[in-house]
Amino acid sequence: LEDELAAAGGIDDLAEAVRQGETDPYSIASDVLEPVEACLEDLETDGAVGSDGETT
Repeated sequence: LEDELAAAGGIDDLAEAVRQGETDPYSIASDVLEPVEACLEDLETDGAVGSDGETT
């Protein structure tokens, strides 16, 4: 998650983009969390994480 925030310019840059009306917080959250969500889905598909989010 830290890497995704850093790749997006950091939390301060993201907050400034929202303040300037360039984007909205929901879009930022979606963009930043998308790779994390994909990773969790891959783990679930591989059987490492159950559908309840618990590791197996």
